[in-house]
Amino acid sequence: IDNHRFFLGMVARKTSLHPGTRYNARGVNATGEPANEMEVELVLWKEQSVVGASESWCSLVWRRGTVPVWWRHEMQSLSNVTRPTVVIRPDPYEGVEAYWQRLLERFGPTNRIVCVNLLRDNKPEGETLLTQHFERSIWHVRTLLARQGEHAGLPVHVANFDWHRIVKEMGLDHAVQSAWMRLTPHIEGIGFTR
Repeated sequence: IDNHRFFLGMVARKTSLHPGTRYNARGVNATGEPANEMEVELVLWKEQSVVGASESWCSLVWRRGTVPVWWRHEMQSLSNVTRPTVVIRPDPYEGVEAYWQRLLERFGPTNRIVCVNLLRDNKPEGETLLTQHFERSIWHVRTLLARQGEHAGLPVHVANFDWHRIVKEMGLDHAVQSAWMRLTPHIEGIGFTR
């Protein structure tokens, strides 16, 4: 672009603090670590035309993993592994604040954290139940941290987008376009497009 070369790098890190197979490691553990969490950082930088000039670069970090509340899958039968039952623990938010505290310490309390929730939201059980508990857990942590006088304005925003339903009902092209429209304000809000 304008006779400048740009470089793109991607670094992926997988946590070892709550590993496990898909149906055996879900939710958070006793230390507030979510199962199978992956962090990816995308770094974009511009080649400098003058030796000694400061670097021009930007970075975007995203994480993916299980919903950070206490939950698990329960298999109803070995013949139907595609529809396990979601079981929520009686106190699903216990210790969840440790997860958010670590994110705030790592990325700073003034940085905006955007959670993109791609779980299904059109059925009264399963993934919809997880979506509801995820949103309640953020409210729980905001309340708890405010009582402690810390991070009263927890900079966490949730963008729900039922990817599977929209692809099924409207096709892949429309789903991508809809996702982009839904996420653009959040992407612009963190300053990545400037």
